[in-house]
Amino acid sequence: MKKSILVLVAVSFVALLSQAWQKSPVSPVYAIENKEQSFIQDKSIKDYSKENRILSAIFSIIAQNHFKPVEINDEFSKKAFKVFLENVDNFKRFYLLSDVSTLRNFDADLDNQLLEGRLDTYELAWSIMKTRIEEAEKINTALLSEKIDLDIVESIELDPDKLDFPKDEAERLDRWRKFIKYQIMSKIEELDAMQKKTAEKTDTVRILSMAALETEAREKIKKRNGDWFRRLHKRKDTENFQVYVNSLLAVIDPHTEYFPPADKENFDISISGQFEGIGARLQERDGFITITEIIPGSPAARQGELKPDDVIIKVAQGAAEPVDVTDMPLDDAVKMIRGPKGTEVRLTIKTMEGVYKIISLIRDVIVMEESYAKSVTLKQTDGTLVGLIDLPKFYTDYNNKGGRTCSTDVKKELEKMNAQGIRKVIIDLRGNGGGSLQDVVDMVGLFIPLGPIVQVKSRTGEPYLLTDKDPKVVYDGEVLVLVDSYSASASEIFAAAIQDYGRGIIIGSNSTFGKGTVQKFHELNQVGNHLNPNASDEELGSLKLTTQKFYRVNGDATQLKGVVPDIILPDNYAYLEVGEKKQDYPLAFSEIRPTTYVKWNGVIEKMESLREQCFVRVSNNEFFRMVDEKAKKFKENKDNSTEPLNYVKYLSEKEKQQKDADTFEDLLKNLVPMEISPLDADSIRFQEKEKMEMFKKWEERLNKDIYVREALKILLDI
Repeated sequence: MKKSILVLVAVSFVALLSQAWQKSPVSPVYAIENKEQSFIQDKSIKDYSKENRILSAIFSIIAQNHFKPVEINDEFSKKAFKVFLENVDNFKRFYLLSDVSTLRNFDADLDNQLLEGRLDTYELAWSIMKTRIEEAEKINTALLSEKIDLDIVESIELDPDKLDFPKDEAERLDRWRKFIKYQIMSKIEELDAMQKKTAEKTDTVRILSMAALETEAREKIKKRNGDWFRRLHKRKDTENFQVYVNSLLAVIDPHTEYFPPADKENFDISISGQFEGIGARLQERDGFITITEIIPGSPAARQGELKPDDVIIKVAQGAAEPVDVTDMPLDDAVKMIRGPKGTEVRLTIKTMEGVYKIISLIRDVIVMEESYAKSVTLKQTDGTLVGLIDLPKFYTDYNNKGGRTCSTDVKKELEKMNAQGIRKVIIDLRGNGGGSLQDVVDMVGLFIPLGPIVQVKSRTGEPYLLTDKDPKVVYDGEVLVLVDSYSASASEIFAAAIQDYGRGIIIGSNSTFGKGTVQKFHELNQVGNHLNPNASDEELGSLKLTTQKFYRVNGDATQLKGVVPDIILPDNYAYLEVGEKKQDYPLAFSEIRPTTYVKWNGVIEKMESLREQCFVRVSNNEFFRMVDEKAKKFKENKDNSTEPLNYVKYLSEKEKQQKDADTFEDLLKNLVPMEISPLDADSIRFQEKEKMEMFKKWEERLNKDIYVREALKILLDI
């Protein structure tokens, strides 16, 4: 459970006590509005706490601006209480059933607490949790001090939804015992596999006995869990409060979310794909801030002295007095290291050799190339070149009008393809969680003449159209769009528009994610701080709020339903419920009137024939058969979520899983490599060492990508 961070990029969103609390893919549109009034109705409150100001601002904004606000009543309270419990102790290893019973006395009172400016449940929950964390740490230490019996035939339930909270201390102790035993068995398997792999290369390695492996595994888990508990003790009240607030907001909808100031900054950085800093990835290890990676082309890489595994001891802003960062929370250390372009930061480091030295670095803008659109050419069996554009997200730079955007980058890639005479293109949106709404509108416009792209409906009033107003078609060749279950939001707008216009073929999993809502950011300071004039300068953070739904030009929402591809391929998640519909409280699917639009002249009319040809190929393809078998196994594992805690049985199951994985990997290695090349316009640029390394890694992945291979065949069928 090590925590890693890229300096000035992404401090991980709230890490919950027993599992990182993850939101679904990000959503388009950024705006700032702050005209709302206080939500708290208790007029006797004279000095609002920061927490009350945040809550008052959030729920005032929701009441006036959310697409479909829910009533803050007892039903809301009970739902929010359930989410809060899950977020605080998801795996049910800390709270006792008696603790939960105590807290449930307030499960219908959260609405009243909100209105009256009280935080009773929040404060009580974390007060109890702090005690339970201390107890759990002692349990962890005691259990890891003794040898684990790997021969007992027993099992562990890994699905927390199938568990209740421990009824007493004995049951809690047993739950921790099984959890730690599972950790140790996993580590033994890993260590044994490593030593066997090493033994294949040299005959000098000493093969450890099972007893020795158990001892080493226990020591490693002791260190890992010790680091985990150390981080739990360092958690700030602001982090705990963020968990509480976002538990309340999860009942409103899955994408309305509270961002403390630092997290909002990180969101902007992630959506822009660039940041200002030194270009090092950091990790907290044993209380020390450690370098784990140097970003190519960054100030740290150019300066050359900072190395992976160096430990940062102190941080100074230029010639100012250095500050010791030992035992400092990682996020706080990162705030000290980040800073604007052109400023100096001096790091006192301890090298792997134990040498102490001071390294001066001038911060600069660092571009995360892996997050930007990139292209290659693929050669079909008939010799035809196909362009492939990989777009990881719909990025834009909200804070810089001249900043980099995905629509302009994709336009450049298409223009390079035009210059090379490439008449077929694959747009890969797999795993693309969305981003900028305007950029997806502009990007669809690269492929069609004038026309509506998406309908957007607010809480009141008629839907309005976002339209491509440029009659120029940048690329008029054949288009195929690759999607999967995690193509969301802006990706779904793009795929839906291409499908509705008949502009190309969509292929992929059963459906895309199903996120058809638009979010805007509201700053909380003006709304919240007017309640307490003495705190007018205090940063309260931001609210990402669902304000609109978007609809296809044919009138369908993508909400819940997603985009169903024209040609469906086997997928690892084919038999599981994934996406927006798996969220607890998503907005409903709906339809509106279609708008007028003119289909593409070269619309593909033989889709059924293409489907049939693909079906025959896929049915006879051993790779896709294995993917389907794997998907069924995933479903089986989801339904039967227990794991054996007898090492012989555990190892037997893991070896079978590994054998299946190895069989699939071995088959992929035997595939005839595709002819993959940079675009002609990029050939000189890709001769640079860093670009060439990036290309080689991508080439290796593409050669094992059975979906890209099938896409080439479908384009050949056309």
